[in-house]
Amino acid sequence: MICAAAATAIGVPFTTFAQTNPKARIGWLAVGPIPSNMTAFRQALQQHGYSEGKNLLLEEKYASTSDQYSQSIDALIRLNVDVLVTTGAIASQAAKSTTTKIPVVFLTTDPVGSGLVASLARPTENLTGVAIVTHDFNAKRVETIVAMVPRLSKLAALNDVSGALSPSIQRAFWEESAAAAARLGIQLEPRIELRNIDNVDDAFSRATKMGAGAMLTASSSYFNANETRLVHAAAKARLPTIYEHRDFVEAGGLVSYGPDLRAAYRLAATYVDKILKGANPSQLPVEQVAKVEMVINEITARVLNLALPQSLLLRADAVIQ
Repeated sequence: MICAAAATAIGVPFTTFAQTNPKARIGWLAVGPIPSNMTAFRQALQQHGYSEGKNLLLEEKYASTSDQYSQSIDALIRLNVDVLVTTGAIASQAAKSTTTKIPVVFLTTDPVGSGLVASLARPTENLTGVAIVTHDFNAKRVETIVAMVPRLSKLAALNDVSGALSPSIQRAFWEESAAAAARLGIQLEPRIELRNIDNVDDAFSRATKMGAGAMLTASSSYFNANETRLVHAAAKARLPTIYEHRDFVEAGGLVSYGPDLRAAYRLAATYVDKILKGANPSQLPVEQVAKVEMVINEITARVLNLALPQSLLLRADAVIQ
């Protein structure tokens, strides 16, 4: 009786949802639907014994601004979700600001630096999840695209200022990319900020008009949700472009280098399973995605008349032919 009263008093019922609810209800909040990530998440949940329509309901909401995220979270709370899954810094911060009762599993970059959690080992209150390391790969992406494009002297860079990235991540993209380009004797120019995906064709057109021989894109959930638009814009401009992850390359992009996001979403499903079985989020350390992969589309390289170095092809985790 004392334990029951205490649980009621603190209002944070981190109990075994599977025992109390015939159907676990998961709230999903992101900037846009990314089928490969959703598939990885769903498949991992299936491996843990969850089946949509039987013992699982997945409620999806999408937004692009802080106000929209807050409204979407309120809507998910009214649906009595057992767990919130958030992707990106803005969505995750909105969840933190809105509820201290519902467990939140986040997927985002730099959760400690952004103030989302106190530490990776001891996350905060009702939050835990997956840290996706992205800014450390900016230099490697510069090196990769420079190796693919002969006699490259000017590299354009496309940053996301839609609101999906924190200011610190935006700054890191500029600073780390510029430093890497300088080491290689390359100009990082022009530096283009993209606020709305509807302007992506203009961004690539500006890069080519200013003499850029290739494009570097920032790691961004907003870009991920609009991967086809970015790939089509690069193809239209005939500009060799490097992206964050393999979905872009499978959609026709030239090359990607970065974390395995599908592994990240499978890991998020593991957190959800543990919480539904009674784990307290604050006692589940945040994990970082360790797997990094480079994927090359040889078909696109041929269209762009690029002769890829054999050493680069041998280093690739996958080559689309």
